[in-house]
Amino acid sequence: MREEAVPVRGATLWAATTGKGSEAVVLCHGGPGLSDNLEPVASMIEDLAEVHRFDQRGGGRSTGSPPFVVNDFIEDLEALRVHWQHDSWIVGGHSWGGWLALLYAIAHPDRVSGLSGIGVPPPPSAFHDKYRSERARRLHDDELAFLDEISAKRRNGEVVSPEDERRWLHLLWKTEFADPEKAPDFDRVPLFAFPANQEVNRSVVKDLNHIAATRDLSAEFRTIIAPALFLHGRSDPRPAAIELIEAMPDSSLVLIPGAGHLPWLENYSAVRDAIRQILWRVGSIRHI
Repeated sequence: MREEAVPVRGATLWAATTGKGSEAVVLCHGGPGLSDNLEPVASMIEDLAEVHRFDQRGGGRSTGSPPFVVNDFIEDLEALRVHWQHDSWIVGGHSWGGWLALLYAIAHPDRVSGLSGIGVPPPPSAFHDKYRSERARRLHDDELAFLDEISAKRRNGEVVSPEDERRWLHLLWKTEFADPEKAPDFDRVPLFAFPANQEVNRSVVKDLNHIAATRDLSAEFRTIIAPALFLHGRSDPRPAAIELIEAMPDSSLVLIPGAGHLPWLENYSAVRDAIRQILWRVGSIRHI
């Protein structure tokens, strides 16, 4: 693995590159405000492609200061492409990272040879209530009460102890799994190595909701001609962005059984088999 610090406008991004092959792939982590956790996904395709991962601005090992707006994240991706000297590449992402990949494809269509999204939901404002309801269903009454208590403190800007913060995150993340009782022990194996940047999260989610409210995204997605593959855990508490996926002229959706929002942690082989399809599809188009 080759690690580097890549300067972009107003920030420096931590990045890692693995694999070797005829295609170039970049993977965008979820969040926003989190850090890269897609090394297992990269390992699925390293024999077919050169795979890049990075921490988005303001998260993990990357720098960046407010304001945090979606367009800066899009242009960070383009700066990384230029840095690595790819004429075009396959752009993939998990959850919010899938949205980043899609909006990048709209902004830079000639630079995208393929798209892949894992667990990509509708815009946040469109699924939040359903997600909260499903999350509550997966928790015991005492767990839900604690989650709501700490969530209220965070909204009000009150101090939350590190112990309560860890338990709050644990409860949030365990509901992302098909069977919450089988979720990993996050105290020993955290899902993310670095604390979430809540300012990034709030700002980017607000901006993404604004984009969804003021633009005709279905019409814009219909202009994406690159082949696109989406994977979604059958037990993901968030719904898939079906309407937007179906708007693209060359897209497909694969449902992963026995998996939630991070399907590679619950059904690695099914995700591996599915995600390799996009590389074969892009490769076959190149040779036509």
